[in-house]
Amino acid sequence: VFNTYAIFLVIWLSFFWAEQKYTFNKPIIIIKGALVLSDSYYKEYLLNNMDIEHGHLELNNILDELYKHPYIEAARSSYRYPDKIFIEISERVPFAIVNN
Repeated sequence: VFNTYAIFLVIWLSFFWAEQKYTFNKPIIIIKGALVLSDSYYKEYLLNNMDIEHGHLELNNILDELYKHPYIEAARSSYRYPDKIFIEISERVPFAIVNN
């Protein structure tokens, strides 16, 4: 009887862990290293260009989207469970700004 309960517990915990591993419901995105543009600008950039509604965020997809931005020179991202994504960026410094 104990073995049966232990097996069910292990199965339930494995499904629970699998759900939590890849699902971020309304993640908190923390961006560090923004000097030229503000971190809130980069958050809005990611929210507008990525599909965060489904809750499946992959770090590689976040980095690919960030590298499309012209000011991003390098970026690094990591998960902080249960609902945080840390992004460290290094920006290109503009050598000229054109005013229209």
